[in-house]
Amino acid sequence: MIFAGRHVVVGASGSGKSTTAEWILARILAERRRARRRTKAVVFDCYGEIRPKGSTYVNERRELARAVLDGRYPIVSLGKWPDLSPLDHVRDLSLLLDEAWRFMGPSSCHESLEAIFCGGRHLDQDWIVATQYPAQLHPSVLANCNHAWIHPLQHHEHVRAIERGLSITLKGRTWKPAPGRPEGSAATVPLHWARAGAHDFLAAAAAEV
Repeated sequence: MIFAGRHVVVGASGSGKSTTAEWILARILAERRRARRRTKAVVFDCYGEIRPKGSTYVNERRELARAVLDGRYPIVSLGKWPDLSPLDHVRDLSLLLDEAWRFMGPSSCHESLEAIFCGGRHLDQDWIVATQYPAQLHPSVLANCNHAWIHPLQHHEHVRAIERGLSITLKGRTWKPAPGRPEGSAATVPLHWARAGAHDFLAAAAAEV
């Protein structure tokens, strides 16, 4: 499995989505290192739970801009998405947004963030968006992702949002770790399924690499 790309991770609270998102980021960075490519990881996590080794922590826009300018990666931002973001022009960026509902809505998304979702591949940018509220995702996220990691979802509105956005049906899923496209699905991206705990699921996915 090639992990570089654009990932969406969804699931109810406590389903392991943040663990999955952090694991995907680690795999992306490992792939980049093996290919002798630059690694520029930036994590937006208001709770500070995702902590790549050697991280620089920032809280506001000027601190983020200075850390980017100085190349002090990986960077963990504990604040909101900055009004004037330097990140949409950063080549080789690997961006992780945890609790993504804090940064966007179904009809609102900062222009620089949407530029990353829609055009980041031209700058060799990877991104991971994790949320327990997929109905609150901006349409540009599901429209441009090339991997979807689906943990159990509790509310029908979020199930329907994923089904509409990825052209799939979640009815009758057993949630066994079965990476790959479900038989008969019209999905245009590979789908990866998980139970409420992420660890066995991630081990199964890693075995594919």
